[in-house]
Order: sequence, then C-alpha cells, then structure tokens
Amino acid sequence: MEVNNASNKKRITFIGSETMGWECLNLLLKLDENIVGVFTTPPTEAQSIISYKSFDNYQSKVPLVYTSNINSDSVIKAIKSQQPDVIYQVSWSQLLSKELLQIPHKGCVGFHGTLLPKHRGRAPIPWSIIFGLRKSGMTLMYLSEGADLGDIIGQESYEIEPNDSATEIYEKSTQACKILISRYHNLIMRGTAPRKKIDTSRSDYWPKRIPQDGIIDWNKDSSSLDLWIRALTHPFPGAFTYWQNKKIFIWKAFKNENTNLIERCSLLMKEPGEIVSLTDQGTILVQTGNGILELYNIQLEGENEVTTKIFLANHSVNENDFLG
Repeated sequence: MEVNNASNKKRITFIGSETMGWECLNLLLKLDENIVGVFTTPPTEAQSIISYKSFDNYQSKVPLVYTSNINSDSVIKAIKSQQPDVIYQVSWSQLLSKELLQIPHKGCVGFHGTLLPKHRGRAPIPWSIIFGLRKSGMTLMYLSEGADLGDIIGQESYEIEPNDSATEIYEKSTQACKILISRYHNLIMRGTAPRKKIDTSRSDYWPKRIPQDGIIDWNKDSSSLDLWIRALTHPFPGAFTYWQNKKIFIWKAFKNENTNLIERCSLLMKEPGEIVSLTDQGTILVQTGNGILELYNIQLEGENEVTTKIFLANHSVNENDFLG
C-alpha cells in the first residue's frame, strides 16, 4: 500500500448499508483513511434491509448521513461539496443518477453478486441457490447509468456447497468483496484499474424478489423445496407456509433421503403439504409433490424462531395436519 501525505491523499465518499457495506467501509478505513463522507440507510428503515447493521459506531470522525434517496438534490449537493476522487457504493439498492456518477473524476465503483456478464439483475444470492448453481462470486465494477452494465474491474469466485444456505453465501460474498477491495483499491485510486466491457449478449437477467414471493408450493418436489428454503433463509425474509390459518416461516429444512420412508408414504397416498410424521428427534416430516422434506427450524408469525423440537413441545401439532 502506498503511503500518502495528508495533502495528496485521495478523497473517498462511501455509500452503503447492511453488514456487507459496513465490512467494506471498515476495510477502506484501514487501507485509506481519507473517507470524506458516509451515506447509509436510516435506522427507521432497518426492517426493510436484509442483514441490517447500524453504521453509528464505525471507526471514523467523518459525519454519518442518513438518506432514503441517494439521488435527492440535498444528497447530491452534499457529495459535490466533498469533492470525492472516487465513490464506493456497496449494498445499496438504488442506481446512482447520471449527475451523481459524474461527480468523482476517477469514477464510481460498486459490486454485483454474480460473475458478470451472467446473471444481471436482482436477488443474486437467492436465485443462485434456487437455480442450483455450484459456483458464483462477486464482480467489482465501474458503475454506469444502466443496471450491471459498467466496465468490470475484477472478479472473485467461490464454490456453492451442496448444503450452503443464503447465510453462508452472504458471508462468502462479503469476503469476496473485501478481497476485491484489497486487490484493486490502489489501482482504482490511481485511475489505472482494469476496465473490461460487459458483453450483454452473454447476459441473462434475474428479476426482483419481494417477501411475498417466499410462499412454499408443496406440490414441488423435495429437492426443489430444499433449495427454496435454503435460498430464502437468513438474512432474507424467509420461505413460509400456513398452519391452522397462521403464517409459519421455515428457516431450516432438508430433503429426507430415507427411501423406505418415501416408499411407505407413497403407499399411504399422502398429499403434498401433509405432515407425515413427528420424529423421535423432534423434526417434522412433510410430504411434497415428490419426496419428503424434514423441517428443523420454524417460526410462527408473532413468535420467535425455534427448533421444531421446541415448537412441538409448545404447540399441538399432529400427523396428518396440513401445511399450506
């Protein structure tokens, strides 16, 4: 890392939220202390932010600015006054306006949670698990007016293991961001970072997801539902179903591969969503369109998340009850 005198240190404005943003901000403070402004989500919006983490105690004397709209006139005016050489954006859902993008003379940089040009769009972590990807990663890029269309600076890949959930992939993504910052930060500040054009002919586009999209369709097979639940667990809003007309979140579940059990349930003509068995280990077995799903961690709306063993001790659940 180059040693800069205070008089010639480059100026950085940081825009970000979530645990991922907080981790990257603190890494930048270690690499280059001249952060001239930090903009983040107001605490009042914490419920709408995945993996929310307060920036109140980040290690810097630079004032913290809360905003719901990074493109508002007041925010743009404030950022212009900071005269940043570079803007970093991490874990921020809004695209930066043209006016904002033009402020730093060395550009605005940010991340996308796939190995571009593949899989542009939204919700990269859930979709990567739902679609059964075995490899993904983070792309560090120069930001442009279009979504995920800026020049690529560099990429860091990671493996998606068979039992990885969104929790593990979020952590892998965060670590990949930090690796990319460590690798390319000096080059970005000098204005000499690589720039590789996006080949949009090789792109597909993943759509936005909302919490209501998490509803479980028990007619799907157990393998698909295994992926579904792992994709939507923490830090995301969760996969859900209904039990006794009450919404219930399934935070942890796996496909049951006991062939004898599957054959027995098939002979008994169990229907999708029907509780097949309450096991001695305190798990709940549910029939799917093809196969059995075993539930481990659940949460009745309005209550805390618990293991199914604790849930069964506190609620009257019976075999042949239906979910859905």
